[in-house]
Amino acid sequence: LDFMAKPNDAKLGGLPETSPGGWKHLCVIVDEGTRVALAVPSESTSTRDVVQALLQWCACYGVPSTLQMDMAGAHQSRELAMFLPMMGVSLRPGVPRRPQSQGLTERLIRDIKSSIHTAQSDRRGYSTPWWAAALVAIMVHNHSTLYDTHLSPHELATGAPSPGLVSLPACGDDSDDESEVADAEGAANTWLKLHEWVGSAYALLTQ
Repeated sequence: LDFMAKPNDAKLGGLPETSPGGWKHLCVIVDEGTRVALAVPSESTSTRDVVQALLQWCACYGVPSTLQMDMAGAHQSRELAMFLPMMGVSLRPGVPRRPQSQGLTERLIRDIKSSIHTAQSDRRGYSTPWWAAALVAIMVHNHSTLYDTHLSPHELATGAPSPGLVSLPACGDDSDDESEVADAEGAANTWLKLHEWVGSAYALLTQ
């Protein structure tokens, strides 16, 4: 488990961005075995936010046996020290000021940040809110096939076939140039529909 801070608005090249609930952080949890991930937007990095994220994880994937996280101030609170044993979770502290000890989560956070920057401007000049782009990145991660198992984290965690994120057109090896162009346009239109859906959801949440 680790937290990712909201990207700096100036670096994103846009106006200060608001989010539902005043979210400024993202609590990212990754399962070491299946690589399935969960991201919970939060206002801070307090013990309350850690507990809230863990409860959502437990509701989705069950209670973990071990939790690894760095030992920031909120992670050493008396409340968390009471909550984890109550849930039957043992704590495995990470090494302070050494992100390498949180390598799995840190790599995912790096990918999320890259997705946020990529989503700042599409071909029509529209941008996706940082938190929406981050959650879409988690969705893509959970439904992407892993190199070693040839299964997605979703499939490994749930045992159910992955429905996939979107239905992208397949490109055969013997396809001609015209079909390849059509496939590329179809893929772009599919992602454009996904962007519009996220934008509509954002509009509903902020009205």
